[in-house]
Amino acid sequence: MMRTSLWQLRRSLCKRCVASKPADTISADDNMLCKVGMHRGRPLQDLVAEDPRYCRWMLRMAEDPTSCNALRQNAAWLGKHAPHLKEPHGHNRGTDMLVRGGKHDGKSMAKVLSEDPWYCRWVLQAAKAGNASLNVEEMAAWLAENAQHLEEDGVCASGHNHRGRPLSELVVHDPSYCHWILRTAQDQDSTPGVQVQAAWLMENAPHLKELPFVRTGAYKGVPLVQVAAEDPRWCRFVMQQPKARSQGFAQSAAWLRKNVPQLLDVREVAGSAASADKSGFRSAEKLQQADGLEIRDDDGAIDEIRQKFFKRHGKLFVVRFGKHRMKTFQRTVEEAPRYVRWVEQLVAAGGPRTALSVNFELLAAFARQQRSEEHITEKTAPTHLEELRQPLPDALPDAFAHKAAVEAWKGRCGGAAYGGSEEIVEHIRAPGTAALTEGSSEQLDMASPSAVFLKKLETFLKRIRKWDTEFLCIGKNAAEVFNVPKPEEVVPRITANLDYFSVNYAVCLAVFALTSIVVYPQLLVLVCVFSGLWYGLLTRPNHMRLQIANALLTKRHLIYALGSLNALVVLVFYRMMIFAIIGASLMFVLLHAGLHAVPANAKGKVAEEEGSEQTAPIV
Repeated sequence: MMRTSLWQLRRSLCKRCVASKPADTISADDNMLCKVGMHRGRPLQDLVAEDPRYCRWMLRMAEDPTSCNALRQNAAWLGKHAPHLKEPHGHNRGTDMLVRGGKHDGKSMAKVLSEDPWYCRWVLQAAKAGNASLNVEEMAAWLAENAQHLEEDGVCASGHNHRGRPLSELVVHDPSYCHWILRTAQDQDSTPGVQVQAAWLMENAPHLKELPFVRTGAYKGVPLVQVAAEDPRWCRFVMQQPKARSQGFAQSAAWLRKNVPQLLDVREVAGSAASADKSGFRSAEKLQQADGLEIRDDDGAIDEIRQKFFKRHGKLFVVRFGKHRMKTFQRTVEEAPRYVRWVEQLVAAGGPRTALSVNFELLAAFARQQRSEEHITEKTAPTHLEELRQPLPDALPDAFAHKAAVEAWKGRCGGAAYGGSEEIVEHIRAPGTAALTEGSSEQLDMASPSAVFLKKLETFLKRIRKWDTEFLCIGKNAAEVFNVPKPEEVVPRITANLDYFSVNYAVCLAVFALTSIVVYPQLLVLVCVFSGLWYGLLTRPNHMRLQIANALLTKRHLIYALGSLNALVVLVFYRMMIFAIIGASLMFVLLHAGLHAVPANAKGKVAEEEGSEQTAPIV
């Protein structure tokens, strides 16, 4: 006991001596060896590069006054030769801090920010999720103070070619790369980073996925449908080139020849092709500035093409100039209403016809169309593109709205119920009649089947009687509700109950059928096989033909053949089960209908009571 106490006293005295000993004795050897821990015997210079976390641990432990002399010597060497490991963390991080954990462990945040900004954005997103570690929260706090541009620029690319560049910049300068991101994100093995970038592109640049776009030249990144609407002369120039000068040029020409072949029928531009630039692309303003030449095209045909694409894809058109460059019309109208109003004022002021003015005219037209759709009682958006070249008035033409309504009414009435389009238009313009737009015409065509189906479904549900109080009569006297009828009352009672509980009986039969299918696996196989065959046959077009040898079979012949095969298989292999199920279900229905007293609400009983009142003797 005494020996143990003396040993403890000696140990405490040694600790006090070590604590009072100065710690600034630094080894002169640059390759000082680690004297403590799991890396004992390894050069500290190697540990600084391979395991900086362990080096930081030694620095923190050396601050304890009770630490051993060997640890203090290692910490002194690290403080001299690796001072960056001693930088403060947490709230006292100063102008820089070190990454603690992850693939950039030991590096300074400033270096990681310059080399891998995508990792920094991931840190910010992980910190916002709410379940991040303390190290991630500290790094996110440092980034919030020293790299505010990461949140302002949105999502950035993570590939080798454009690492760290905002996607908003790549949409303008490299739309093909953005399109590659959208395609890659559809693969099942795509990385989370690609998925995040694709989600941003789908929200901010949907035109790159929904529409084909120009790959190179002055219209890079602009949808081809928009180029056809803004500059049909450039499209015609592309289509007339005998040989494509690049792959992007060839893709644009192929799409235009397939979707806008009527541009080749428009009258040629008067003048030479000297205004074309070196890349082979020329815009409308260059054509108009041709020396001494006057452009005279078939404006009616061009406006028809322009109107077609504007009405169909106007929301995916993009702004080509200014601070909202390459944003879709839809997003610009939603996010920058003041900018849109300024554009409308600029269009109303008029001016020379340039690419800027044409793009702004379409944007102003789309904004007015959006406002008109919000107020459905007002006239629809401007439709005739001839109006877009002038200051857009508040009263917009509605010819296309009436045309859509006329086509809708012709489809509903067989084209002859109203005698002519003028009469239909007058009917639409009549007071109290709702104006039909292009979108409402589609709703008119699809509303009839859905309305009929909903009405039938509502009628079907109304005919379901209450299961507890009427069908099973729970809580009532069973002797009064379920009883054996007289021989002359059997048929009238069954008839009345079958009519009154018809939907309930149908549900019971369905339950019997489903139960039998589940109980007998053979029936389940039969139902699955023939359901697939019937679905495949009934979804074929009515004009289908199938030739077997010299015989030509139509869809009706195939239906008869499949029905016969179905009945034959059922009768040969499953007749006992089928007949047993049918017999049990019909027995249940007939017993319930025969023993259940006719409800008071049944038509037969009401008529019987009325008849008995009329034939009763008068006293």
